[in-house]
Amino acid sequence: MSLKKRKIALATACVFILLAVIYAITANNAYRRDYEQAITKAELTARVYTGEFERDFYQGISLTKALEDVIIGGRGEVHNFSVIAENLMEPYISSIQIAPGGVVTDIYPMKGNEAGLIDLMNDPVRGPVAAYGIEHDVITMQGPFELKQGGSGIAVRDPVFLTDEDGNRSFWGFAIAIIKAPEIFQFDFESLESFGYDYRLSTTISPISDEYKVVTASADTLIQPVEATFQAGECTWKLEVARKGGWSISRESMITSIVGGMFVLLLTVTFAVLLVVSSQRRQLRVMAQTDPLTGLMNRKGRVERIDRLLKTNPKSAVTEVFLDIDDFKIINDLYGHDIGDEALKNLANNLLKAFEGEAVVSRTGGDEFGVFIPGRTAEEAEPLIHAASAMDQTFTTNQGKTYTYTISMGYSDYPAQAKSREELARNVDCALYNVKLSGKHGCQRFVPGMIKKSREQLGFSQSELLKSLPGSGFICHAEDHRILYANDDFVRLFDCVNLEDFNKSTLGLVRNLIHPDDYERVMAEQRQRFAGKEDGDQIRLRFRIVTKTGSVRNMIAQARLRHHDTFGDLYFVTCLDLDEE
Repeated sequence: MSLKKRKIALATACVFILLAVIYAITANNAYRRDYEQAITKAELTARVYTGEFERDFYQGISLTKALEDVIIGGRGEVHNFSVIAENLMEPYISSIQIAPGGVVTDIYPMKGNEAGLIDLMNDPVRGPVAAYGIEHDVITMQGPFELKQGGSGIAVRDPVFLTDEDGNRSFWGFAIAIIKAPEIFQFDFESLESFGYDYRLSTTISPISDEYKVVTASADTLIQPVEATFQAGECTWKLEVARKGGWSISRESMITSIVGGMFVLLLTVTFAVLLVVSSQRRQLRVMAQTDPLTGLMNRKGRVERIDRLLKTNPKSAVTEVFLDIDDFKIINDLYGHDIGDEALKNLANNLLKAFEGEAVVSRTGGDEFGVFIPGRTAEEAEPLIHAASAMDQTFTTNQGKTYTYTISMGYSDYPAQAKSREELARNVDCALYNVKLSGKHGCQRFVPGMIKKSREQLGFSQSELLKSLPGSGFICHAEDHRILYANDDFVRLFDCVNLEDFNKSTLGLVRNLIHPDDYERVMAEQRQRFAGKEDGDQIRLRFRIVTKTGSVRNMIAQARLRHHDTFGDLYFVTCLDLDEE
């Protein structure tokens, strides 16, 4: 080989080696960065899920606090324990117990839990932990231990103290809940695994021990796990998280990718990662705004789209339509939910055909739909609306059976009849309700004064009320505590003849329900406990009511925070009458 050729070969080799080194360094740095990001993400995930676990535990703790309220309210006497415990039971609770003087005397359910009737204070294992809880006046946890019914349990013990007329406190006993572990965390564990993580949850076996015991784990061995801790029941809980399969890739795979792919592989992987991330973002965004049954926008997507349109063209005329299927509950009851689902999908397709173009068609919940028509006044949109109302709502199933249903529609426009999206929605809702009052299967435009004739005070479908208020209960505004509705059971509980009689007796205010001595305390507790809560969260409260006839009744109430598009944040309150025999 000539000198010239040797120089070319040497230069080529140097360039190749240089490029290979540069690529190797770049790939190695990228790998280390990805590794560090994966570790950081896992650490953040562990911290997030420990927060979820703390909230899960609070559910069990709040149950014992509710039982404590019953004991204190009864001055140490617990009547109808089984009834109270049955109402407090949750799927993740194995049993509920009370232990006056530290001796377990009542357990619900008793069957299969007879061995739990023990003297806690003189038990060699439980006694020191029970004494710790009394001495420090704190709720303690102990476990996990095997349950007779199978699985593991965690004992939550809440020491109860009574205060006499002189202000002296004395120990009464314990309110106890046995939590099923890991069932109480099952949803969180499934979520962790779906994100590609193995996990191990451990806890100190009691507040007076540093010994850790594994509650549950998804794998026998975790590869380089990260961990996060939290405190619950005076115990330290530790969550360890590791990515399935480990954090690193093999050296052979790295060498192969360098030799075989070089820069092409790097560009391809980078491009693929960008595509996957972008696709996932789009998919998640679409899923968050789409109703899975009909493929239409859901309530969240509808609100975001409408707000964007109104912000872009604040002075442009728009018309909004609300509609639902008449007697949809009867359709489900008579023909089954599968046929009901087919009716919903059929109506969605008909609406898309009837309102083509820029109209926003959405399913806002249940059998309720909305249509938002930008750029048209109510007069301009009426031909489309009436044509949609007159459509033949008939469909045939795969089995060849044909079904027919009818719809009711209400509509209004902006800015002629409303100054905001919320006001427009209230107007449209009232127009729809007025159709219902007029016999259903119709279409009406909102007119001033219609609110007074329809549901200015109510604003809810009967099915929503029945679903949200089992037993005795009422609904009130979260801000001014104005009562919007009370069901028949609560009206009778308040010694009233009907809802009208109830409204006259209470003047429509929660203040006139609750005993004057309890009102300020209850209001302070609900503000404190609902701080930071979100739609669907709930708390338990204890108070007395003064009925129309002057009777005083002791209540345990469960208040659930719900958001209503028309009326804002509301409390759905169900009550348990502790004085009922």
